[in-house]
Amino acid sequence: MNIYVFGHNKGVFKTRESLIDFIVHGMANNGNRYRWKKIKRCDPDIIVLSYDGWAVGHLEISGKEKPNAQDLKDFPDAKCTYIAAKREIYNKPLKLYSQDIRNNQSGVSITQNKFESLYQLIGGSTTYA
Repeated sequence: MNIYVFGHNKGVFKTRESLIDFIVHGMANNGNRYRWKKIKRCDPDIIVLSYDGWAVGHLEISGKEKPNAQDLKDFPDAKCTYIAAKREIYNKPLKLYSQDIRNNQSGVSITQNKFESLYQLIGGSTTYA
């Protein structure tokens, strides 16, 4: 399983809450499409989304494609669009640095064991399809 942590800061999303709102509502309204400005030579099964070093949720990915016209209208810097089969928001955001994960905006790979240990610390989650 390929699992990556993708970091965000105050560039696109002004606050952690605005990233969470996008995951819950924005993606529900755009066909579960998550646009990314970096092209990674990877095919993630899971993308852990973080804001300013705090993991806030993750996406289970069902596909990857080139951005379409709407993707580019909504996010002009998009280089890749991931399709999420499932979205989860963590009940308790988790500081990644405390778990020896130094994420960045280019994405960092983590093992399935590391993901499972993180998942035990989040205090549950809310799932969206």
